[in-house]
Amino acid sequence: THRPDCFGIIGFAREVAGILGLPFSHSIDSNANHIISNKIGIKIADTNICPRYSCAIMEFSDTPHSPYLTPRDIFLYKAGMRPVSPIVDITNEIMLQTGQPLHAFDYDKFVQVGGSDQPQILVRTAQDGEELTLLDGKTITCDTNDILITSNNTPVALAGAMGGANTEIDASTKRIILESATFSLYNLRKTQMKHGIFSEAITRFTKGQPASITLPVLQQAVSQLGSDHLVSITDAYPAPQEEITISLTAADVNKLLGTTYDTDTIVRALENVGFTHQDGKFTVPTWRTDIHIREDLTEEVGRLLGYDNIPLAYPLRPFTGATPDPLFTLKHTIRGILSDRLSAHEVLTYSFVSENLQQRVGENPENSYKIVNSISPELQCFRQSLTPSLLSKVRPNLKDGHKDFTLYEMNQISRKSDGLDADKVPITHTHLAALTLGNYYDIKALSQALWRNLKITLKYDIFDSATDYPYFEPKHAATLYVNDVKIGAFGEIRTSVLRQFKLESTPVSALELDIEVLLPLLNAPVRPLTAQSKFPAVHRDFTFTVATEANYGQLHDLLVGIFAENQLLATITPVSIYQKSPDSPTKNLSFHAKFAHPDHTLSSDEISSIIDTVTKKAAKMGAELI
Repeated sequence: THRPDCFGIIGFAREVAGILGLPFSHSIDSNANHIISNKIGIKIADTNICPRYSCAIMEFSDTPHSPYLTPRDIFLYKAGMRPVSPIVDITNEIMLQTGQPLHAFDYDKFVQVGGSDQPQILVRTAQDGEELTLLDGKTITCDTNDILITSNNTPVALAGAMGGANTEIDASTKRIILESATFSLYNLRKTQMKHGIFSEAITRFTKGQPASITLPVLQQAVSQLGSDHLVSITDAYPAPQEEITISLTAADVNKLLGTTYDTDTIVRALENVGFTHQDGKFTVPTWRTDIHIREDLTEEVGRLLGYDNIPLAYPLRPFTGATPDPLFTLKHTIRGILSDRLSAHEVLTYSFVSENLQQRVGENPENSYKIVNSISPELQCFRQSLTPSLLSKVRPNLKDGHKDFTLYEMNQISRKSDGLDADKVPITHTHLAALTLGNYYDIKALSQALWRNLKITLKYDIFDSATDYPYFEPKHAATLYVNDVKIGAFGEIRTSVLRQFKLESTPVSALELDIEVLLPLLNAPVRPLTAQSKFPAVHRDFTFTVATEANYGQLHDLLVGIFAENQLLATITPVSIYQKSPDSPTKNLSFHAKFAHPDHTLSSDEISSIIDTVTKKAAKMGAELI
């Protein structure tokens, strides 16, 4: 599909000649040029949508149609096309030969539609809502991606796709405008998909027809229709296509291909398919839109002379084993923990999601990169996080009878707010998301099991990531830190979000984090096993009265610090949070502590001293031990 020249018999024959090592010529090269005049005006609104537009006006006394099959009719039938009339049949035959589509307008209808005796062809993009009735009788509504051919600004054809019914050639046609042009393949791909037009012409245009051949092909068509019928030829080519010249030596080719070709062999192979050579430089023929750099040209030499002719040899460079990719290793480790040890199910969902999905979870679609030519409206936005995709899979699994499951995925996300990298490419992050049917403590237990198996220490703090993860309930969520770097968050999914997925009666919680931040910790030394005391442990419950806004983790850290200072082995377990009423200025936080000394049994005085220390240090934080 990157070779528009091969969509014509001439281009295909040129390829065969090149592969066989034979010189090639064709009739277009030797076709006599006709005089260019300007009896009809051509205006191209934007050369990006139409680099070149050539046309001829021809006049016929009559155009008789043979009642019998002609060789041209048989040729068209064999090519899968239907003969229509002598003029249209010649344009189709030449398109099949050269790859360049042609179109014929009825000149008198063209003038009448434009409402002026001085017709002017204007090539422009359509306006939103502009309508045009095509040759097949279908009326289409255009948008700004469509390109129109107009007569004094009145649409007469959908460029590159199909002519309009208002300028159709019929049995009464005496004068024609014969069009040979090239249009933006990107616009025509959108036109093709929007209007469902898959004609022979648009199939070729969407591959990128070169502008250089529009006039030579038009002149060939004029010659076949009869030069004595020619009134004028006009050619609008505002920005002529520049030739590409590439320096290439036999040494360059042989070094890359591992061959021993001489210069004459290389030059002959390339000249057979239309390249020209002078002083070590090759000029690329304008119809070869796929050749741009030296490596392209070297590949062409290898292809034409035959890949089978490249000698087989072992590489001279030594082979060494590849260093394992750290991210791949980490993902493999996480996969082993979640799937093998914690019985979670890994899923792979689309990296692109709909705006509707993002809006349902509270994300801003404007912060997502979007695909212009997405295959579906449901797959348009590059996702900002993985959790919404997992949420969309919960209800289908519940309907299938699965009542207790955990899903997870590792994949890339990207946000516009993160900006671009040095190569002007969107910055991406590799995330892990896990989702389970349960509350905050269920996802916290899963999170702790993961860190414990990875042998790393994470810190939980007040949830402050509502911008990145708006679907978490702030009071039932926490932000995750490693070495004081924020890596993600976990918590319960908001009830309002669950309602969007018809999951009101099912508590769902999730974890999402950037696992690339964990890479430096992969090779960290393994934490030693927690020491055990052989002496009796002391059990104590601690309940603190604190202000409503106090942080549970601060008191937990306080207890850990006091026991560590006294060289005690301790395990601290959260028990409860009690608040008398929603508007109460205080609340009670309760912990259970189990602690022991590694060298001796704790005395009552030591235990009292520890509790006294807890009381004093808690008071400094504004907490009262009760």
